[in-house]
Amino acid sequence: MFTKLRKFILIFLFGLLLISSFSAPTFAAEQNTSGYEACEYVLEGGSVPPGMCDYEKNEEDAYTTVGKVLDTIYLWIGIIAVIFIVIGGVNYTTSQGDPNKTKKAKTTILYAIIGLIVSLLAFGITSFVLNALEGKTEGGGGGGGGGVVADAEVEAITVTAPSTEIKEGESMQLKVEFTPANVANTALAYTSSNPSVATVGLTGNVTAKSPGTTTITVKSRNGKTATIELTIKAIVRVESITVSKSELELKIGDSETITATINPADAEDKRLTWSSSNKSVATVDKNSGKITAKATGKATITVTSTNGKKATVAVKVANPKVTVLWVGNSKTYVHDIDQKFVAIMKNMGYEVESTRVSAGGSTLLENYNSRGGNIKKKYDYVFLQEQTDTSLDEGTFYSGAVAIARAVKEKNSNVKVYVRKTWYLNDSGSSTISSVNTIASNVSRRIASDAGVWSSTINDGNAIYAAQSKGYTVFGDDRHQNNLGAYLVAACVATKAFGIDATKITTDAGTGLGDGTLRNIRTIAKDECK
Repeated sequence: MFTKLRKFILIFLFGLLLISSFSAPTFAAEQNTSGYEACEYVLEGGSVPPGMCDYEKNEEDAYTTVGKVLDTIYLWIGIIAVIFIVIGGVNYTTSQGDPNKTKKAKTTILYAIIGLIVSLLAFGITSFVLNALEGKTEGGGGGGGGGVVADAEVEAITVTAPSTEIKEGESMQLKVEFTPANVANTALAYTSSNPSVATVGLTGNVTAKSPGTTTITVKSRNGKTATIELTIKAIVRVESITVSKSELELKIGDSETITATINPADAEDKRLTWSSSNKSVATVDKNSGKITAKATGKATITVTSTNGKKATVAVKVANPKVTVLWVGNSKTYVHDIDQKFVAIMKNMGYEVESTRVSAGGSTLLENYNSRGGNIKKKYDYVFLQEQTDTSLDEGTFYSGAVAIARAVKEKNSNVKVYVRKTWYLNDSGSSTISSVNTIASNVSRRIASDAGVWSSTINDGNAIYAAQSKGYTVFGDDRHQNNLGAYLVAACVATKAFGIDATKITTDAGTGLGDGTLRNIRTIAKDECK
């Protein structure tokens, strides 16, 4: 019986030691954390039992209760141990030399003494822990002030912020300093006087909510406080957008850039995005507002700010009507290149009025002198080709081209003049091709300077050469294109002058040629007519 009782006492004493060693700091820590978090919750609109935010009282009650419970336990352990020592002594004196009884008595006295020592050790450990948690333990620092002094009270706190002004939606971290700097208990509670303006988290992180002012209060465990007033500034947002044109009419291939003005001008986020409701009719660069007409129809172009403000442009793309003039010799019009051009343009949605001036094998100047009545009219586009039966002379080419350019400019200052880089089968040597191309480029540049017109070149000669090198028969004789060659030149002119994608042409322009061949010819026009 005594053996079982001794084992029970030892197990009981060790259990009390473990419980007393771990339960006290754990309980105190839970009181420490939950009390402050609950108070933070109350300050932000929650609810907790009355008195939970009274930090000093809660803390004192916790430590006092734990201490009293443990003191009572240790007292009873001591009493029980003494009782067993007495019992062991009595048993020892009455053993009358019986070895078994003597051994049992000594064992009882030994275990009782061990239990008493264990209880005293547990008392010392828990007293140290509770005193430390209450800030009453004198710690190291060597008296030099460099270490943490656990029983040092917070005398004052100061709070600072990176800035006392913050914009709504932004966050910043507060910084708190203690006096003295080496206090052990640095727990803090943060509150905002106006949570609708700005909130503050458990660690002092401030989040701006709306324009206004608020006071952030910081409180230590022992009731020391510090405050800082913050101003929340409103973000200047886009209120409206104004566009340079609310309606726009374009022709296929035309482009125009719309400008957007943000109101107010000092809005902080000026990013705008452009979009089209019908990209098949009109596209728009999402960043610049450049609108490009693609096909007849209507589209709505919308510009949108990051906060959802919008403005729109109503775009109408009509069938573009253009007037063109062709001036050249019989090589220009064999198989009606100009009419094939008209058919291709209509196929791509254009309305075209075309005039051609040709006096057989005459030069441009001879055509101008003999057909001046047809040249001196209003045209949008002019296509020039010089006589090349003999060696091409730049002076002769220029004299006719500049006279025609000046005449058409009188009727339309915005006319566009294209000089064709044309060559033929009997001029297929590379040096001759290079010479023709160089002369055409020089003439284009000179008439732009001297006549003051817009001018460029069309490399239809290289397109013809490329088709011939790929095995396509594009010449009817050594000087004139055949039906297929005429189609290629017409597609080439449409590609360069109007930006048409030749591969999207679907008409044979009256050639009667198979679609397979024409598809390849259109690809050559797209690739070569730069």
